[in-house]
Amino acid sequence: MKKFMVLLLVLLMTAAMFTGCGAEYKINISPYDTYNYDEYVTLPDYSGYTVNVETTEVTDEDVDFEINSRLAEAGTEVEVTEGQVGEGDTVTISYKGTLEDGTTVDGMSAENQSLVLGSGTYIEGFESGLYGHSIGETVTLDLNFPDPYPNNTELSGKGVTFEVTIVSKTESQQAELNEEFFKTNSEGEAKTEEEYREYIRNTLQTEADEQAIYDAKSELYQQILDNSEVLKYPEDEVEKQLQVAREQYQGYATSSGMNWEDFVASYFGDEETFNSQLHTYVESQIGSKLVIFALCNKEGIKVSDKEYSDQIKEYMDGFGVKDAEEFETYYGTPVQEYMEMYEVPTNMYLDKVLDKLYDQLKGNSEAAAE
Repeated sequence: MKKFMVLLLVLLMTAAMFTGCGAEYKINISPYDTYNYDEYVTLPDYSGYTVNVETTEVTDEDVDFEINSRLAEAGTEVEVTEGQVGEGDTVTISYKGTLEDGTTVDGMSAENQSLVLGSGTYIEGFESGLYGHSIGETVTLDLNFPDPYPNNTELSGKGVTFEVTIVSKTESQQAELNEEFFKTNSEGEAKTEEEYREYIRNTLQTEADEQAIYDAKSELYQQILDNSEVLKYPEDEVEKQLQVAREQYQGYATSSGMNWEDFVASYFGDEETFNSQLHTYVESQIGSKLVIFALCNKEGIKVSDKEYSDQIKEYMDGFGVKDAEEFETYYGTPVQEYMEMYEVPTNMYLDKVLDKLYDQLKGNSEAAAE
């Protein structure tokens, strides 16, 4: 089952974001808006559930780490001409290679080439032979081409001497902690280091509090899901989703250059196991949606077309896609179809009902604690 879930995540992680400048979209949760949920699912009595918000206090160490991260991110790459080089360094080198008979061939010499030491770009011994040497130094490397050497079979196994000059290396230079940095990285709120540290502390605390609330809502949803009972599954929807999921896997097999039989054997063992796991997965997804929409139906939750359209526009702004035409050009799918494919409408319903239940149950929990 683990392989199955991991592979499905690979298929779904192609999800990008959405568009819709000026357009009005109609939210579609069909066929879940047609079901009599009493026939399909029994929800638990969640009125007595509690929500636990575990807040975390931001420490001085957290503030220091965040500031250093921001300084590094705002830093620049500088070329240095002093010091030693080692594995992982990005260096600029010039070199000339000479075979044992004194000749050379194209590709064995170059000027001012950029190289990450340890990347395996050059033949064995070339990069490691530069470790510990100084910038400006010319290093002699007596090596052999691998045998075979696919890049040039005529050089396979031949001895070669490289004269390599280490011209420079690139280092990251952290930004300076000054008034300009404070203003630029605090939306103008901070002018001094003390003010900036307070800004960072408040920002991190807000993020921690929001994460704690998100975790509490997720725990609440999981409680409801675990204690719900699916009475039956809508057969038409199961068959439809089985077909969709199977086609996804067939597409993945094709893109991997594997025929279907080899793909199934490699990941699942046999067709029977594949079908069983696929069926289990599809029913679990449909069961979750039945619980979500039954919950929304009970709590009177609706997502309006305007809310849906605003959500699409928000994604559009964040990812620089200006309209539906541009979206379809980039992703090969109409935006409405894409949104439904990746369950955006369902997640909007879930978020909205959890917001309501969180507010209700958090109040009950606080009252009980008093």
